[in-house]
Amino acid sequence: QRGPRAAVARPAYGEVEEQAGARLREEIVANTGQSLEQLAMVGGEDGEGTSLNIRETPFCPFCQGGKNKDRAFSVKVTPAGILYTCFRGTCGRKGIFPLVPGGTMRRSKPV
Repeated sequence: QRGPRAAVARPAYGEVEEQAGARLREEIVANTGQSLEQLAMVGGEDGEGTSLNIRETPFCPFCQGGKNKDRAFSVKVTPAGILYTCFRGTCGRKGIFPLVPGGTMRRSKPV
């Protein structure tokens, strides 16, 4: 018979998403050399924003591209927020991060 398992400290609900959003915001700015606001305003306030190309797109902030470092991750910066989708079968996260930390976050559960 097994003894009681040690309690594992896990981030609070939402903390993982906040950390992933912060990493993603930092990487987008570093990779593009532009602010999120500049990227979002491409096409004006009602514009479609900016889709990042493969060299600018970071790894998924949740799975980091897995052990093979797959860049199966899509990012689009719009006035509504940072739309993201991971196409890796073992991750599959998608949703919208706010442009600024602490903004309203809309996320979906892993597929």
